[in-house]
Amino acid sequence: MERRTFGWSQDASNLDSLTEIIKALTVGTTQHFRIIELIKRYVVDQHLKDRMIESLNVGSKYPYVLLKGSKSTQLTVEQNQELFSLDLEAATNKTNKTKKGGRANESCTGIVQICLPAQTKAYYKPYQSDWSAESYLKLAISLNLISYDPENDQCTLTDTAKRTALGDQNQQLTSYREAFLSFPPAVRILQILSQNMTTPLSKFELGANLGFIGEAGFGSFAPNMFLWFLNSSQNAKERAENKNNKERMCDKYARMTCSFLEKLDLITTTTKELKGKWGNLELEPTRVKAYQITKLGYDLLINSYGNSSHPKIPRRVLYETLATAAPDRSFLRYRRAHILNLLKSKSLTTSELQAKLKLLDLDVPNAVILEDLEGLNRIGIRIDYDRHTQKYKLVDQIIGLVIPHEKVQKEMLTLIKERVIDSVKHVDPKYFELLDLAFTDTKTNATDLEILTAELFIEELQYKGQHLGGANKPDIAVYYDQDGLIIDTKAYAKGFSISAHQRDEMSRYINDNQKRDLNINPNAWWKVFAPEVKNFNHLFVSSTFIGKFAQQLQYIAKDKNQNGACISVENLLIMAERIKTKMLKQADIKDLMKNDEIKFD
Repeated sequence: MERRTFGWSQDASNLDSLTEIIKALTVGTTQHFRIIELIKRYVVDQHLKDRMIESLNVGSKYPYVLLKGSKSTQLTVEQNQELFSLDLEAATNKTNKTKKGGRANESCTGIVQICLPAQTKAYYKPYQSDWSAESYLKLAISLNLISYDPENDQCTLTDTAKRTALGDQNQQLTSYREAFLSFPPAVRILQILSQNMTTPLSKFELGANLGFIGEAGFGSFAPNMFLWFLNSSQNAKERAENKNNKERMCDKYARMTCSFLEKLDLITTTTKELKGKWGNLELEPTRVKAYQITKLGYDLLINSYGNSSHPKIPRRVLYETLATAAPDRSFLRYRRAHILNLLKSKSLTTSELQAKLKLLDLDVPNAVILEDLEGLNRIGIRIDYDRHTQKYKLVDQIIGLVIPHEKVQKEMLTLIKERVIDSVKHVDPKYFELLDLAFTDTKTNATDLEILTAELFIEELQYKGQHLGGANKPDIAVYYDQDGLIIDTKAYAKGFSISAHQRDEMSRYINDNQKRDLNINPNAWWKVFAPEVKNFNHLFVSSTFIGKFAQQLQYIAKDKNQNGACISVENLLIMAERIKTKMLKQADIKDLMKNDEIKFD
């Protein structure tokens, strides 16, 4: 059975585009016939073309991949000339630029792709990439405009969608408002904004209160971190790029969802000034887009809870909504779905929940249950707590949640998370995401691991310094009083063994800092350290450590006359907890540098 991720909108942000897709999939509409003609003209694979037209004529049980499209072959020069009426020079340049497999030169392979034109200025291209198409397809499924059959990986247009496609503008508006008020992330955005209707919030402030905190797929940039990126920009162009593009997943979810809610008149946009500090550095403030709930948005939100005049609007919670990018997402979804299912029947204390979960072969610590309950509230599902009975009550009516029959087992990472959640109480839980980031082998996660580790040291542990990254620079350079740390982070799902190359890389950073010679390294990254910093150590941070890492650390120490260490993200969080609770001081860290792995009991 195919297991996809729904419930969170990443790149879909235009309500008119969503409407065009729904109309195109509705048999008999003008858009439906238009899409068939476009497929005849622009789909180059004849077999695929026939399948797409046949599916559109039937109008139900569309294969998921046939709607979204799949990675396809690159168009030839001749095909570019014929399809887009390009001259030889333009067609040749286009294929040369994307000869390594760029999306811009792929053939069309999906029905939803060709429902929306690509945003190109040089020529008319009537289809988007499969990535953009899937964003809208996932949103349509989340809003119950398209029903999804996971057993057969098929999609069917719902009656709600057909009414939306065939209705007039007012009917469409009403239908979309009801759909978004059944969509938990949109409800959560409205809930956050309703807490103070006069105070506009940026996407970062919304993102920080959205989703399962401390989990990959739900990260958010602290406003201070965003301002630091702007302040550290090298020129106006880089600053503009950072202002437009620096965001994490929950910030993006917030921005995308707000674009729909604004179109529905449920929120309005304005601007606000962000201010902040990064360590001891005063940051130049900047104005950013911000959002406020409208009176209509507030009224419809309250009405959706149900009262004498308005029925309660059920929240559509798809199984896949309950975790997105965490490496152990299969188990997280399974556990959280069962918690919700148990609360459907009656109010329960955490001890009662724990006992009932155990009957389902789910051994879940009390602290983890509390984290899940908070996270469920943060995705837009209301779970109230009664202080007198100490019971949790599911207030919302839940629809659409289907738990798979097969049992999902805990993974090693889940066990590590449970230990951390149970023992680390004084560190902001947002930093628990370090676990997910370190255990995932992707370039994006590797960068996020660098940034969040830097933020942990600077914002949480009161170090000074910067996230550096880039060519010929360590990932992070921080210091506390006279003690400096050169930090390299590594995202490795199966554990990190320090290779000779990575050993030599750290040695070069140490050499740069010891010699501080612009002829050796003109970027002078060591200027991060204040003049009073005299003691230096180095640190590798990763998921776990394997192989002969201790030998490599000892080699660096002998070669550069500087002690270092490596530390797993689990032990890094425990170290942070000990510093926060005064069991350990920042000045004690240098004593842990014994050219081996730092571990805590």
